[in-house]
Amino acid sequence: MSKHIKLEAIKKLPQPMNLIRMVPQVFDYLDSDLKKEDLSSRQHYEV
Repeated sequence: MSKHIKLEAIKKLPQPMNLIRMVPQVFDYLDSDLKKEDLSSRQHYEV
């Protein structure tokens, strides 16, 4: 996945750039405003 970083800019960095791509499989969403809609403030999602 490209983040539109120009190769010239990467070559000018004083140290090598290490990139890590993370794709979540499971996450929890916390939002206290959900209680106003009679929902749990913690929502659990599995992708």
